[in-house]
Amino acid sequence: MEIMNTHKIAVAQMRIELGLPQINIDAGYGYIEKAAQEGCRLVLLPELWTSGFDLENKERYIDINREVITRLEELAGRHNLTIGGSYITREGDVFYNTFILVQPGEPRHAQYHKIHLFTILGEAKHLQAGSSLTFIDTPIGRIGLTVCYDTRFPEIFRFYFRNQVDIVLVPAQWNNERTTHWRTLLRARAIENQVFMVASNPVGPLRDKILAGYSAIIDPWGEVLAEGDAAEQSLLVTEIDLSAKKTAEGKVPIRADSRDDLYSSWF
Repeated sequence: MEIMNTHKIAVAQMRIELGLPQINIDAGYGYIEKAAQEGCRLVLLPELWTSGFDLENKERYIDINREVITRLEELAGRHNLTIGGSYITREGDVFYNTFILVQPGEPRHAQYHKIHLFTILGEAKHLQAGSSLTFIDTPIGRIGLTVCYDTRFPEIFRFYFRNQVDIVLVPAQWNNERTTHWRTLLRARAIENQVFMVASNPVGPLRDKILAGYSAIIDPWGEVLAEGDAAEQSLLVTEIDLSAKKTAEGKVPIRADSRDDLYSSWF
């Protein structure tokens, strides 16, 4: 697979209307079309962007989300655009918060069931936690999948670091009581693992809370290439250069200096 160094990518910072899927879906499609018009190769939408955290009504969204994924397949192929985001899904009688990455010309989607469920929002009452990580080689580079709360667990990102992942995608619904944590963790994960962090976080209400916004694209040196604000809906568009990863690795040889022989005995 031929991988070019430079790619234009986009992150949708949108408002999610709880329990009003058609409004959310129409908005999401609008961001996808805009990303395509901008010539982007990848666009990331937020966590549970079609439904919000309407987990009590999770069964309602299974067929809706299947239809959305079918539409995304068509849009990905038409625009040569990779499209990511998370959805309520079901396997048998078990429900998950699942990151699905739809790629043009790929009939099988990369998917990741969120491992760390956020107990404060009652995720564990309604959903099953995943048990494995997912990374995939694409024309944009090697991409690792995470969801929101995972950002607090550095072990995931070290796994991706050890597997030479270039870009980590993070759809989220992170509230503004912890805005400083969100912005700090994204930069820390980028710096310590020398990866691009691409994160989509909505604005507006989440039940009795307010979502933080500050969606971001951060390079492996920790430089913020694009960032939303705390309140405005927007499509962040920037160009990333994968050679920045090798540059960061050359300046600070974390991989060569890592003592994995010790760390494995500590956990």
